[in-house]
Amino acid sequence: MLRITQPVPMTVVSIGFEGKLLGPWVDEARQLVAAAVANDRVCLNLQGLTFADAPGIQLLRRLRREGIPLICCSPLIEGLLASSELAARPD
Repeated sequence: MLRITQPVPMTVVSIGFEGKLLGPWVDEARQLVAAAVANDRVCLNLQGLTFADAPGIQLLRRLRREGIPLICCSPLIEGLLASSELAARPD
């Protein structure tokens, strides 16, 4: 038996978030990511993200659960993601 596979060209789009991800911009960020995911594989580069409020962290958590990698998170953003995940777990 012989299996031959051809490589599939794959594009990964890196979307960068910089500044503060706050409530007023969450819907716009969600729409932008959804549009990119429809066409390509996506990762989020959070190197320039300095803060996210509760709706922003909720969006990032949802995107992570959907399989979108969050790369270059600062310790603050990682801490906010971790603390909100712990708070969301039932006892």
